Amino acid sequence: MYIATNQHEGPLCHCVVNGRCVGWISCTAYGMATATDQSTAGGTKPTGCALRKATGDSVGGQSINQIATVLGNSYGIRVEVYTGSNVATPAYCYRRLAAGRPFALQAALPP
Repeated sequence: MYIATNQHEGPLCHCVVNGRCVGWISCTAYGMATATDQSTAGGTKPTGCALRKATGDSVGGQSINQIATVLGNSYGIRVEVYTGSNVATPAYCYRRLAAGRPFALQAALPP
């Protein structure tokens, strides 16, 4: 089984977008880059910084939708995005992991 190389988002200026250091606020991009590497068995290996730069967003973090759009437009990789409660139950996440299928999970704290 292919094992992707984990990409690290730091240090802060490891990735610079629009003159701003975004290394520690790009976890979605780096996680999705690693997931892309895993799901393509090394056939497509974008860097987290490349995905972040392609969004053009240098303020705060990114959404899974932003990175999914970049992967589709720039790499031809279709990412299924699901939102809502009970989308990623512990049982679903376990099944994905047990099958060797990567996924990204993102949550927002209530205001």
